[in-house]
Amino acid sequence: MAATKRFEDYSEQSTLRCERVLATVVRCIGAPWRDRLCVVGGLVPRYLVPGAASSAATGHIGTTDIDVALSLAVGGADASAYATLEKNLKRAGLDRLESQSWRWTVKVDGLPIVVELLGDDGAGEGGVLFRPKVKPPAGVGGLALLRVRGVELANADSIRVSREVRLVDGALAVVEFKVANICPYLALKADVYLDRREPKDVYDLLYVVRRCSGGPAGAAESVAASPIASDPFVREALSRLDADFQSVNRAGPRDHAAFVAGAMSATASAGAREDALLTWRQFRERLRESDFM
Repeated sequence: MAATKRFEDYSEQSTLRCERVLATVVRCIGAPWRDRLCVVGGLVPRYLVPGAASSAATGHIGTTDIDVALSLAVGGADASAYATLEKNLKRAGLDRLESQSWRWTVKVDGLPIVVELLGDDGAGEGGVLFRPKVKPPAGVGGLALLRVRGVELANADSIRVSREVRLVDGALAVVEFKVANICPYLALKADVYLDRREPKDVYDLLYVVRRCSGGPAGAAESVAASPIASDPFVREALSRLDADFQSVNRAGPRDHAAFVAGAMSATASAGAREDALLTWRQFRERLRESDFM
């Protein structure tokens, strides 16, 4: 089992390597997948929050890997679409990580960067692999996706981002891709945090709530106005997370403080807990004013 990462394990350099790999995948992934790929992981705050890519104290710490949701709605497409996806990942220089068909890797500056392919076919619990069903039923090669509940919602409420990025091979390119908007991002982060209790997940969630345009109130208004606001997954995830923010001693504030304060003084840790609780309460109260919670 992988050790929980700490605040100091993240860096701008690592995040930029991830962005280069993402841009390379987007550039090479081909149709119909280019328009059906949506970034859902730790890169998202970089694009949702103004100034998140800054190295200043208000910047987001970034990520060490890339999570992308692939929409399964490929029209009347068949297995050839999935075969093309696998072929183009290999053409982009990626290889399967330890023969895992949903995790792909490539080295940047001599260091491995991992891309994880996620989806939701609605056929069961999350955390298991599935092979998308296609017509005719000729299979999808060796490709599989990791089932993550609710991840399809990212494609239903996303923003388009355009960036000039240096690709893995060194070439500069302007790429455009979709990123999960505030509502699906917060719901997915809430759900995965409740499932595995990784402190980085609650850090990511609270960072977006606190730093997005309008702060906690703006985040709540974005959630309430989202086209997926009424989806049961969204409402359930955020309502369940509220139980972890009933006091500074609940899991949410404690895990946030443990991540950002680390081995700092007890006073700094207590301050981080208070800050986390206040941010969530401001967000929750505005949601309640919208009759969301």
